[in-house]
Amino acid sequence: MKNSKITRKITQGMYVLTVKGGGCVVDAVARVGSRDDAPLISVAVAKANHSHQLLAENEKFALSVIGEQTDPEVIQVFGFNCSKDCDKLAKIETIEVEDVPVAKATLGYMILEKIDAIDMGTHTLYIGKLIEGDIFSDDEPMSYVYYQEHKDDLTRITTKRINPPGFVRPVAIFIMARQYLMIINVRSVDSVKSISRKKINY
Repeated sequence: MKNSKITRKITQGMYVLTVKGGGCVVDAVARVGSRDDAPLISVAVAKANHSHQLLAENEKFALSVIGEQTDPEVIQVFGFNCSKDCDKLAKIETIEVEDVPVAKATLGYMILEKIDAIDMGTHTLYIGKLIEGDIFSDDEPMSYVYYQEHKDDLTRITTKRINPPGFVRPVAIFIMARQYLMIINVRSVDSVKSISRKKINY
């Protein structure tokens, strides 16, 4: 094959799939028809993904549209963690719609009632009937191509230092006084914890 990356030029978006218990990031989503005047939406989910098992156990699921300005943490949480190891839904703000968790920091959502599942080898193609939906933002939807072009920035995980409540970083104050070096360890500028003296030679 000359260049398999041609598949990245397929126009498709980026979505957060959520069900009770977790969710994941998916891109293979399409409108495939309608039933009873309701659109039918398909989504392919990898069998190796824990969300595949969760989706198999639930009759309804949500697809939330990721935008270009969506907080990258949404992608980091749902795309690079396993629902078996952490509670993804506790890390991102969600709302309940039709008894289904929905990622709030997105462009909007579709609540789908599962009507069929087709075995596609490594994936299962789930077909859902739209039963509810809403739009949160008019931001530009994120395409798969945009994701690939900005992947390094979108998936860069930053670490924040979080101190426990009441913690005050120790401060060391060095004071030169005549021939003594006075070392004062304080918990804050107002409370002195200890003072020690050490004679120094010049």
